[in-house]
Amino acid sequence: MATSTEDTRLLTSLGDVREVEEFLHTLMLDLVAQRPKRGEDCLPHVERLKLTVPEALRGLDITWDGGTTPSGAAFADADLGDRDPLSLVRPGNPSALGCIRIGRRVKVCLECGWLYCKIVIKGTF
Repeated sequence: MATSTEDTRLLTSLGDVREVEEFLHTLMLDLVAQRPKRGEDCLPHVERLKLTVPEALRGLDITWDGGTTPSGAAFADADLGDRDPLSLVRPGNPSALGCIRIGRRVKVCLECGWLYCKIVIKGTF
């Protein structure tokens, strides 16, 4: 049986993931509508939206990496490693397809459909 400390550690980790997912989803839906240029710094958009950057992302470069396709073709980049991506899914918003880079080793793509909205995180983690 898990101790209170182990239970708290798990809930804290899941809370951190939820915070990052909520931040990315809000930011990326806005970025798709704004149509930034590839490589553009996303932090001015974060400030305009009055979002709080999750602690896990503070100090890292967050840049627009462009659009993607429903097939996820944006993950052909060899520099992101060959590990399976992490996917976070929620109810859909069909208006969003796009990717951002966080730091140098992580790429995050938002792929939305009518039934689901999927954030796919690919990197060398």
